[in-house]
Amino acid sequence: MRKLFTFLMTFFILIKMSKKFWNIMYLIFPKFTFLFSEKTLVFILFCIIIIMISSSLGNIDEKWLVLSLMFIICLIVTSLINLRFNYSFINNFSILFDSYLLFFFLLVLLGLKTDFFDMKICLKTILLFSFFQGILGILQYITKNTIIPIYDIDGNPIVSSIYYLNGVSSNKSFFVQQYGAKIRSFGMTDSALTLGLLMLFALAVIISHKDIFGKRLRTILVSVYIVTIVFTLTRVIYMACILLLAILIFRNNSKFLKSFFYVFLCVQSLVLILSNYIDAISKYLTSSYTGSLVSRLEGYHYFIGYYGFSIGNFLMGMDNVSYGNFLHSFYTLDNESLNIYMDIGFIGCLFVFFTMLSVLKLKRGNNIPVDLVIMALFPFVGIINSVYYFFSGVAIFMVIFYKNEREKKL
Repeated sequence: MRKLFTFLMTFFILIKMSKKFWNIMYLIFPKFTFLFSEKTLVFILFCIIIIMISSSLGNIDEKWLVLSLMFIICLIVTSLINLRFNYSFINNFSILFDSYLLFFFLLVLLGLKTDFFDMKICLKTILLFSFFQGILGILQYITKNTIIPIYDIDGNPIVSSIYYLNGVSSNKSFFVQQYGAKIRSFGMTDSALTLGLLMLFALAVIISHKDIFGKRLRTILVSVYIVTIVFTLTRVIYMACILLLAILIFRNNSKFLKSFFYVFLCVQSLVLILSNYIDAISKYLTSSYTGSLVSRLEGYHYFIGYYGFSIGNFLMGMDNVSYGNFLHSFYTLDNESLNIYMDIGFIGCLFVFFTMLSVLKLKRGNNIPVDLVIMALFPFVGIINSVYYFFSGVAIFMVIFYKNEREKKL
């Protein structure tokens, strides 16, 4: 029962981290509408949370329990103060809760004992899930075929910028048909970025836990992860790999990782300030390879100006995740701090970044495990992307791997 529960929990968290896996399953099996709806996935994960809490009664850390409840209150208040005419509070709250479900899961888990998980099952599920995603991604790149459906019933793409040509990206199929663009590896995720992060995470896990599989199988898995990373054609993933390697070679200790986290968190804010000078900056960034950067800076400037400022919105956010699709803008919120701020405000930002940093501190001293080092990359990748949905899942697994070990030492 313990092994089955661990497998199911790991599998459904990985599905949520993949972002569009469940939607793609719905498109593949349209007759199973109820099973592959987002509400079903949320319900399953919420049931897992309830089971975990009931299994830890009497051993709950009250600090994290209080923070979990405060976070839910934060989401409720955000939904209420931003509720517009003809919109449903229940619907808006469910969208907001769904977006931050893995983070709420993380808050709850930090307050529980984690010794009821089977760590080997958890590790094997992560590595094999990533392997099959990687194989699919490699086939997509080689065949220039998405293989899986990527358009919803209304004909809208559910994936982001999977077609790539000379530094320019698109999610429109004519990019391949008319211009001969390449297809980035994206597996059954929402983008090449998410698949690249999944491969990097799997690579870190297999390096940190070498005894989980035999040498031959490890070699096969590592080869697939590395090839898939190359085939994502995603520059931020390449840069994240280089940074991770540099950290491991030169300064793999807890103090440096904490400083690294803070520095790139500040860089996120600096990029937002620079967006105010986009007209001047764009004159010097004319290459097709810098087009996505210019577009992101324009997007930051647009969103900051669109919502304006009020004390309530500053503290609790604008619930952008519920209303963002109706802005009729081609810009996206590709900055972690700004995205979280627009959703749940300054208080929400404090929740997320404080908690992620707390996970990074699960191990102290030198020679931090590689998979835990991945957490330090969260603010770096978030400079021109929003990836809290993925790193919330990574943080959950880090708590499972290392929290109980730290508590035994204490």
